[in-house]
Amino acid sequence: MIIKIFIWVFLFLILSTGFRTYPGVQGWDIDNSSTTNSKLFFVYTNGARVVTNDVDSDHSLYGTSTVTVEQMMQAIFSDYNSIQSAYLTLVSSSDGDFASRGTDRTITLVDGNPGGVQAGVARFTTNSNHQINECAVTLGESVYDSSKTFLGVVGHEIGHCLGLDHPQDTVYALMSYYRAGIYQLDIDDKIGIVNLYPVNSSDVQEVQTLGLSCTRKN
Repeated sequence: MIIKIFIWVFLFLILSTGFRTYPGVQGWDIDNSSTTNSKLFFVYTNGARVVTNDVDSDHSLYGTSTVTVEQMMQAIFSDYNSIQSAYLTLVSSSDGDFASRGTDRTITLVDGNPGGVQAGVARFTTNSNHQINECAVTLGESVYDSSKTFLGVVGHEIGHCLGLDHPQDTVYALMSYYRAGIYQLDIDDKIGIVNLYPVNSSDVQEVQTLGLSCTRKN
């Protein structure tokens, strides 16, 4: 009996972790043929707003009492852009390619009422190919309480805009429902991004076997 319980607990732990993407959603219509073609653009108008800085000493923004929204957005971009094996490139609308390539590749951040008790909410639309072609993130005033709060909420909502759903893990990933203290991408978040935007598509062509093993497709 004890052995059976152990086996079921083991299986539960395996099957209840990992990233999740939205069923039927293919991510954005970008590719890794060039840096320009891998870009998604962000529009926000309050980059100069100042927020109390409370990040830990291992974060790139550590060392000052306050930071701006622009600094925090650049830190979020860097977190996503540095994912190995993913070709995703996040930039602001000040990027030189925005005027010519921003159509169907733009994520907008606006202040407003996200609804309920949420600090932020992301809503995206898809085209006929099930690719995301627009996303808007509505942020409540509470996201500006501190840099940790902003980084956590905005980083999480951007993940939704990119195609990541809430994972099975409810605590330890940035995309988790309850992520107190989490304000940077976790390994599961990063693997999810690689799955959606892989430099080498063969890296993610696997047969699902309930988490017990993976077999490459031929």
